[in-house]
Formats: sequence, C-alpha cells, structure tokens
Amino acid sequence: MASVIGLRISEILALDYSDIQGEYLNISKHVTRNGVIEGLKADVQRLLPMPKGLLSLLDKNKFGLHEPLIVSQSVKRLSLNYSTTGIVKELLEKFRIGKFHNLRHFAAVRLIKKRNDIHVISKMLGHKNIETTSNIYGRFSGSIFELNF
Repeated sequence: MASVIGLRISEILALDYSDIQGEYLNISKHVTRNGVIEGLKADVQRLLPMPKGLLSLLDKNKFGLHEPLIVSQSVKRLSLNYSTTGIVKELLEKFRIGKFHNLRHFAAVRLIKKRNDIHVISKMLGHKNIETTSNIYGRFSGSIFELNF
C-alpha cells in the first residue's frame, strides 16, 4: 500500500475492514502513539484504488467490520513501531530501502514517471497543496498526462 498508492505507515495501520468500499480504500484516519485518530496529517480524506492482489489476501467475512486490516500475531492492531522493528526493519534493510517512508516516495516517483497528472498524484498522497507535491517530486516530472495505474 505504501509502494503502490503512497500511503503513510500511520494510514496503513489505521485501516479497518470497514474502510474497504468495493475495490477502494477509504483513507480517513491515522494511528498515533495514542491509538487511532479520525482525520489525517493534512486533513485530506481520500478514496484510493486498492492495490491489485490485496483483496485476495483479506478475510471477506470481516468486510464492513471495525476490525484492523493488519494485525499482530496476537490479533491486535500494530503500533507505529511496526515500521522500525522486527520483520519490517529486516526487510527494509535486506532490500536497502532505508525508512518505511521511502516506499511512499517510490510510489510517487513511479506514478510521475508513468506520466500521471501531478494534481491526481497530489490528491492520492493526501497533500493539502499541490506545491508540496511539486516541491518534493517536481524534478521527476516531464510531460504530465492522465492517470495510468
């Protein structure tokens, strides 16, 4: 979800089965040290296409329920530490990715290089202003065209 549609780790960990709307994910909350909080970093709620293959990994009996999409072995919502410890940290190191947030950057650059519209990418990333997207990723854009997932 981070490397394909550019979700932040805090948004991924806040997802519940109730956030699935057909083939889309409703991104409207995030995880903090205090738990799940309604609202987002830039206060930009969005409906994004679900990455291919994700639907087949989910428990269809839980659709519509307020249960976390991703859970620990003890069936509890994961904390923000999930991105800096354990298996995730090992995988990030193994593939020389660095921080989890770099997966979000990868998604944005990939979308830009596929000639997606910078306005659409900005909305997907949940940036309040297109200037934020342009300042961070503008150097990767050439000609801008329509969205081509």
